[in-house]
Amino acid sequence: MEHTIQLMTTLFFIGLILTGIFGTPTLLSWWQISRIYIACAVLFFFFPNRWFPIVFTTHKELKILMSLCGVAPLITGILLMLNFTLAGNVHTEKFRVLNYKTYYNEGLMIIELENKQFQSHHELRKFSDEEIVIDPDSVRYTIKTGLFGVKVATDGHLIEKK
Repeated sequence: MEHTIQLMTTLFFIGLILTGIFGTPTLLSWWQISRIYIACAVLFFFFPNRWFPIVFTTHKELKILMSLCGVAPLITGILLMLNFTLAGNVHTEKFRVLNYKTYYNEGLMIIELENKQFQSHHELRKFSDEEIVIDPDSVRYTIKTGLFGVKVATDGHLIEKK
């Protein structure tokens, strides 16, 4: 039973890290990602008991915990990773910057785009010291279509006003 909890903890943190890394550039809201997580947990819970060690068949609560805290985060992270790494159909899109705020102490600039693009994707609208331009006019993102048809935004470049 102790090994089961260690395995569950390891799977949880691996899945959490994968989800954090590959969920950020994926153009899904965190609400949509959490729905994938819940679907993975429910599907795992309904797998036949004969596929699992005796510990899960005798202790239903362990199977519930393993599906919620072990397998679901890992499968969600793997799905996001596959969507990100096996992306094709690369194109660039340009969006006008409506407003921006520079945080000099932190070396950050956060932009607001036309039509509230990427409003729920804070990390895509945040630029570090090396990427900041004096007066940004627009931003150009490389957009890829992932393996599962979900778009991924990478390589954001600010374009200065002329």
